Amino acid sequence: KLEEFEKFKWVLQLTYFQRSFTRIQWHDMKSATTPDELVHLMVKNQHPVEVTKEVLLDMNRTDLVERLMGTDSGLQDRYIQQTLN
Repeated sequence: KLEEFEKFKWVLQLTYFQRSFTRIQWHDMKSATTPDELVHLMVKNQHPVEVTKEVLLDMNRTDLVERLMGTDSGLQDRYIQQTLN
């Protein structure tokens, strides 16, 4: 859902800030209108799978965290993309 996607982006920025990771510039984050674009930004940044897990936990989406952690590490970036769709 669009609403959940937008919430994910907000929580993502907060998570990067709290963890003192390099944040994605807000104008880049705002311009990411599809999950593919957001995944591309996240993969260029630090710890995309770990950050995704934390964001999903903050959003109370433990169902998605369980699915994410159950995937092969080589497939996790692809799973993030599918989760955001």
